[in-house]
Amino acid sequence: MISGQPCRLLAASASNAISLGDPSALERLAADPQLWPRLLDWEEELAQEPGMLDGGTHILFAVEKVRHPSPPTAESHLSHGK
Repeated sequence: MISGQPCRLLAASASNAISLGDPSALERLAADPQLWPRLLDWEEELAQEPGMLDGGTHILFAVEKVRHPSPPTAESHLSHGK
């Protein structure tokens, strides 16, 4: 997806990787103040695994722009003995 771009992948995560399951089960989990945060923490951790990236509704990623090196000049070749 970003391989042809001048950037480096920092992190990727699938959104809604496991929280789009059975609505009634999710309602029960959401109603439990101890289980719901655990499910969301689990989803956040698992959603970063390579196999899970294809399982979410969206892929979220952070990249860092990479500068392309300047093309070599005649002067740089001379200074390196080339």
